[in-house]
Amino acid sequence: MFGKRPLTRAPNRYRKIVPIFIIILIVVMLIKGFIWIEENIRPTFLAIAEARAKIIAFDAINEAINERVAQNIMYEDLVLVDKDSDGQITMAQTNTMEINRVQAETVRRVQNTLRRIEGEKVNIPLGQVLGSQILATYGPSIPVTLVPIGTVHVDVSHSFSEAGINQTRHKIYLEVYADVQVVIPFISTSREVKTAVPVADTLYMGDVPDTVVELPFPIKDNSNIQTRGFQSESSNTNSRTSFDEGNSTFNEPGDSDFGQSNFGNQSIDGGEPSIPYFNK
Repeated sequence: MFGKRPLTRAPNRYRKIVPIFIIILIVVMLIKGFIWIEENIRPTFLAIAEARAKIIAFDAINEAINERVAQNIMYEDLVLVDKDSDGQITMAQTNTMEINRVQAETVRRVQNTLRRIEGEKVNIPLGQVLGSQILATYGPSIPVTLVPIGTVHVDVSHSFSEAGINQTRHKIYLEVYADVQVVIPFISTSREVKTAVPVADTLYMGDVPDTVVELPFPIKDNSNIQTRGFQSESSNTNSRTSFDEGNSTFNEPGDSDFGQSNFGNQSIDGGEPSIPYFNK
């Protein structure tokens, strides 16, 4: 009479909702993971990849210039110096034809060198991308491919600097500009590589004076200066500008034994010279 109630199964709709909910949850987690990678790991990874690419490009460019171009460049070939009968330099001008030849040779050498690194791969550990010092060398390696793009541009620049009294140092540089493309999984970017290599240097030496005087400029604001004008015979008008009304004296500490030096009484026939006075 009182039998057991038969067990009923859950409706089929609940069994269909659970897998759909799990799939949606997985998709949301994947989207959030990609967003986190895009905001945190991607900038760091790009910075490391670009730094590695620039180092390799710098080494290739410097090798092409130093070993094959700079050794065959002489300063006398790039700059023509004219001298007078006494051997003094009167004019210096650049040799445009030689500079154009050096630029063309540098472009050709650098392009050939960059072609050798085309397709070169650099592996960056994932631990280094995550910024961990302990796991910097561990984890799966992410390959980075270098591809030189565009053309190489070369400019010649000059710099002048003081090297002593009447001495000037002249340096000539080769400035090389090249574009390198960094290719990594799902990301590709290009960066400009710029380097300047000195190729010629000389020192121009002028006449060295027997005496060199260094004046303590600027003059302090509390310095008092008095100037006397010339007095002509036709006019008894004295032009005088005074910043210190009183005796114009010049006293140095420790000169009390010699007294005060009053230059106001000095005179020369034909007028009174203008003499500056410093009163401390």
